[in-house]
Amino acid sequence: MFRKTRSERERELDDVLRAIADHPLSSEEVRQANSLIEQLDGEDPSVVNDSLASRGLPSLDALGKMQLKHGLAFGRLHRRRYKLEKKLGRT
Repeated sequence: MFRKTRSERERELDDVLRAIADHPLSSEEVRQANSLIEQLDGEDPSVVNDSLASRGLPSLDALGKMQLKHGLAFGRLHRRRYKLEKKLGRT
């Protein structure tokens, strides 16, 4: 019924940004794995898995399971961030 103040929206945005940073799909391991997968684009999946394993990173299967388990929530957080930034005039 009542509109949120700018400071309330900024606090909400800070909470969302913190949740994104703490999310499993934002972890350093996942970022490194995704970067390596991009570098090895077009390679055989076994080669990619071996490269991931040699660096102690999650396998393609583990990354896929993480995506299935956490992807929807991660997308919702980013959509919420976008909407708040738009309302605050930060986009």
